[in-house]
Amino acid sequence: MTAMETKQEVLLMSEQKVYSNHKLPPSYHLGSMGIGCAFEPPGHPRYFVRSVYTRFGNTPPKGPCYMLNGTGFTELEQVDKLYGTPQFPILDKNHPATIAWMKDIYSHFHRCYHDGCRRSILIYPVPSYKLKTFIDDPRFSEEWRIITKQTIEMKNEKIKTNAKIVAIPDNHMAVRYIRKHYPDHQPILEWIEKPPMKDGNWYGTLKERPDPDKCPGQCGMKHPVNGTWCQFCGWRKEEPSQPQGGDAVTTTPSN
Repeated sequence: MTAMETKQEVLLMSEQKVYSNHKLPPSYHLGSMGIGCAFEPPGHPRYFVRSVYTRFGNTPPKGPCYMLNGTGFTELEQVDKLYGTPQFPILDKNHPATIAWMKDIYSHFHRCYHDGCRRSILIYPVPSYKLKTFIDDPRFSEEWRIITKQTIEMKNEKIKTNAKIVAIPDNHMAVRYIRKHYPDHQPILEWIEKPPMKDGNWYGTLKERPDPDKCPGQCGMKHPVNGTWCQFCGWRKEEPSQPQGGDAVTTTPSN
């Protein structure tokens, strides 16, 4: 690290302050709870932190930009350091909230793989748009068609073979992501094959899944957040049962 880089890092650290028992100016207000918390593990402090805004809706030029339980922070990275403390403990991997979080991760990263060396995520099975396609041209001979088709088939087979080598459970994106927080996590093969249904987003701020009649809703929206299903508690409206074969539903016209 050069002298200039060292000076810049010291300056940056000096600007990162923590304001204990901070009182906001009367004209300032707080945003809704949760900043940059998508897919963070259960109970992470980012689910609870709130942004600070001036009366014009801007970020304050000085002082804390984020508030959490009466403490002000200038950077979100300072909030991240609280994860794993007694105030924001790391839940056991078998905790209901952790299981709900894992379901969300497996569902989101369905068919996504990465071996740590690739520049992009691999989708497996390989989607059709990643494969070569034969386009006929009436100007060319039948021999050209046969050779071209064979060449394309060989290239596609190579693409599929290379993808299959990468697409192993340990390279599944959900497994890799969960292991950042739970290093001993073992791939759940049935969830890789068929992603589980999401339980809702309650795991971020609650320890237990709330009953529908006690669901607080989300982002200022009352339960059920999405009408036929609730994004927060995971409630889903029951679909009307379909009549079975031989049990046709008939109606009698009224007079």
